[in-house]
Amino acid sequence: MKAAVWTKIGEIKVMERPIPEISPHQVLIKVISTGICATDLHVYTGRFIYGEPPHILGHEVAGVIDRVGSAVDGWAVGDRVVVETSIGCGRCRFCVSGQRHLCPQLTEIGFTPNSGGYAQYMAAPAQNLVRIPDKITFDEAGIIESVVCPVGALYRLGVTFGETVAVFGVGPAGIAFIQGAKAMGAGRGTRGCAALLM
Repeated sequence: MKAAVWTKIGEIKVMERPIPEISPHQVLIKVISTGICATDLHVYTGRFIYGEPPHILGHEVAGVIDRVGSAVDGWAVGDRVVVETSIGCGRCRFCVSGQRHLCPQLTEIGFTPNSGGYAQYMAAPAQNLVRIPDKITFDEAGIIESVVCPVGALYRLGVTFGETVAVFGVGPAGIAFIQGAKAMGAGRGTRGCAALLM
């Protein structure tokens, strides 16, 4: 398969790599769309240390299941999926309560040791898949991760109706913060201010 491989700080090369093998609890995804996150740019330039090259980055991934592991239930070849990035141990209190992003053994899709979506194929745990509704395109599904992260932060802050929220920086994540805050009822109010720095 072809993959865009981060080979060293400041360098990515398109090269041939083997199609990933999958474990019994994984699926092989034919990648259709992958977003370019600012985090990937920071890793590529060395501004943020998250693993070492050579590695395949990319964690905003949508595609089609190409192969299903022997222990996987509920998924089939051809299913349209988006990949949730956090990989937990599956056993700790955070994983079993649905807060896998707090797992002490957390790893992530697209960061060492888990190859990401800047390739034609990638392996992912079946528990990290979300089905894409027919009305959502692969590009829309792939970029959902950049919306989920800001909206999750808003939920943790506890934004309430009428509360004022200030967002500094209006790139894609900043815009997602604004849309999420509006959907949660934020507006010009007098009940305090939650400042979100982007």
